[in-house]
Amino acid sequence: MIGAFLYILMNKITEVGYIHRTHSYKGHVIARWEVEEIELAQDMDFAFLMIDNKGVPFFIEDFFEKGEGIVFKFEDIDNEYEAKKLVGLKICFDADDIIFLSNESINDLVSYKIIDEKVGLLGMIVEVLPISGNDLAKIIYKDKEVLLPLNDALILDIKPEKKEIIYRTPEGLLDM
Repeated sequence: MIGAFLYILMNKITEVGYIHRTHSYKGHVIARWEVEEIELAQDMDFAFLMIDNKGVPFFIEDFFEKGEGIVFKFEDIDNEYEAKKLVGLKICFDADDIIFLSNESINDLVSYKIIDEKVGLLGMIVEVLPISGNDLAKIIYKDKEVLLPLNDALILDIKPEKKEIIYRTPEGLLDM
C-alpha cells in the first residue's frame, strides 16, 4: 500500500529548484528556485529531494522566505553536518502543494543575445550562474569571458520572440 501511495505522489511532483546551502548550525537549508516565480501552500507536510534520481520525501518542520529562496528545516536533519549532505540536491513538491508556478527558468536565457543600449550586441549567453542574491550571465565579449549581473535595474527589456535582452551595462564592466 505504501509503495502505491509513493508511486502516485512521484507522478505528481514538480522539480522547482535545488538546495543551495546550509543556513544555520541547527540543520536549516536554503532552497534556491530555478523557476521564475513560485507560491507554495503554507500547510505543506513534505518536500521531495532527488537522491539517485528518485524523489525521497523529507518531512518539513518549518519553512520561511529568505531573500530569493526559502529556508527549510527538515525532520531528523538537526545539525550543519547533516544539512551539508543535502546541498546540491534537486527539490520537488507535490503538485497539490504548488499554488502558483511560472515555469520559466533562468536557464531558459542561455542562447539569448545581450544587446547593450549604447554599445549594441555584446554577445550570447552561454551559461547562467545562480549566485546567491544575483544571477550572472556568462558571455564571451571580445574573446574574453564576462559575467553580467542579471537584475531588474540593468535589464531594460526582454524580447523572448527574438531571444534578446536589452541591457544597461554597468560602467567599466567591459573595460579590458
